[in-house]
Amino acid sequence: MNFDFVFRLDANSRTGAGHLMRCLAVIERLYKKGWRLAIVGEIEARFLNILQPFNIPLFPRSVAPNTRCIIVDHYDDLACLLAGWGDQVSVILFEDLNKRSSLQPRLVINALGELADLKQRYPQAEVIAGVEYLLFRQQVEEVRLRQRGPGDGSIVVSLGGSGQPVILDKILRLLTAVVPTTVNIHLYGSMPNEADRQRKHATNIRYHQGFSSDFIASAAQASIVISAAGQSLLEMVYCGIPVIGIVIAENQKRCAQVLMEYGVPVIQHLAELDSELPQQLSSLEHGSNVVANVPVAKHADQLIEKMVNCLA
Repeated sequence: MNFDFVFRLDANSRTGAGHLMRCLAVIERLYKKGWRLAIVGEIEARFLNILQPFNIPLFPRSVAPNTRCIIVDHYDDLACLLAGWGDQVSVILFEDLNKRSSLQPRLVINALGELADLKQRYPQAEVIAGVEYLLFRQQVEEVRLRQRGPGDGSIVVSLGGSGQPVILDKILRLLTAVVPTTVNIHLYGSMPNEADRQRKHATNIRYHQGFSSDFIASAAQASIVISAAGQSLLEMVYCGIPVIGIVIAENQKRCAQVLMEYGVPVIQHLAELDSELPQQLSSLEHGSNVVANVPVAKHADQLIEKMVNCLA
């Protein structure tokens, strides 16, 4: 079978779900327009339910199905990722890294990137940069359109699809030290340290084991969300949910830097978690979060048009 767009991405414990969630926003829009879609990569079983509504064929990494365009959302070497397709296929690249360069991509997208740097590294590509070009999946769009109240008083914590049980456990230790037992705490991800059994019986702590695509709906009801500084943080900001970001991976530093310029609170170094998290919690409780001022996703439809134009 020939496809119009093939997505090259992984969603597993090493990469987390950020690449898949970002591409899901594109998949939803292209699927509605009737384009033929496929995915090449390793998608762990816990993430497959997200793709069920679209009936998209999944191929292992060793297969290169016929396609008119490849959409790459992956951090491996581009030459290796594209080796099976040759030079005649259009390439669209979601680029978060600052080290790669190539003449092959036709369109390069980095909503949080620096335009001049991207143009230098991808001289033959049309380059898109700016938070106005962020894309979000339909479920996030729906949450944003709802009238948000003051929240239910709870705190929601998620560090994405990679789980991060050690960091989650540290966050929980800090929260239980500064938050009253009357405040419900919801943790999404791998179960924290089994050695801390007594807190697993606390009546105000709820564990949501594994990955949940419905996390955004739960977060929308919370008064404060603590999130890794990746796709989930962008979704919280877009929906106007009071949030504290935490950088847990190298590729999240640029996202943190950009959002901090708009006043979004982000903890940049895990070594500073003990001192900064209680301070940020106190600030949010006094209403100092200004996340609604970030001008995200204003040109999302234009971006989809540019991607479709790559088929020509």
